[in-house]
Amino acid sequence: MEDIVNRGKQLLADMTTHQMRGTPRETTNPQLLWAAFKSDIRAMAKQTEKAITHKKHAWRKRIERDLQETASNPNLDHDESVRYQEAFLMNTLTHREKQEARKTTAFYRALAVNHGEKLGGIWSARSKEVKPQNLILQLEIPNTNPPQYEKRSKAMAQAARNYHKELQQEGINPEEGEDEYSQDLQNILQNIPQ
Repeated sequence: MEDIVNRGKQLLADMTTHQMRGTPRETTNPQLLWAAFKSDIRAMAKQTEKAITHKKHAWRKRIERDLQETASNPNLDHDESVRYQEAFLMNTLTHREKQEARKTTAFYRALAVNHGEKLGGIWSARSKEVKPQNLILQLEIPNTNPPQYEKRSKAMAQAARNYHKELQQEGINPEEGEDEYSQDLQNILQNIPQ
């Protein structure tokens, strides 16, 4: 904020100098000075926002990492202090998410006031709820002893696809003819209570 105030003072001094000296408008004018001022302020605001956002994300990742370590602790079911720690971390994370939601609401309110009551744009973005994501960090590879886990997204997607396909094919005899399949299907449908 102090940088913006100093830049504003510099703008004021430049405008005063421009007026007193009577510099030609082709060289410099109030519009050019104002445009440079706005550009500098935007750059300062972006830089500050970048630093703040980085801190927020780093904090969130640390809490999530601690929460994951606590959840994978083998003493979680037996040690009450570990359960308290997990509850505290979850509460802290939930509280921070609520704070962020309030800030987002205030931000969109300010945008709406600035934007006016035009439909679309920020109005529709404001009402959209950000759905929480439960990320799957790893999948157990089937039929491995000791259990092994897959962490790459593409391999996890392929494993899920294969598992789903196996579930769909389970109990189906590929050598069974279409007539036999139809008969089995009719028998099953007749046994379903209505």
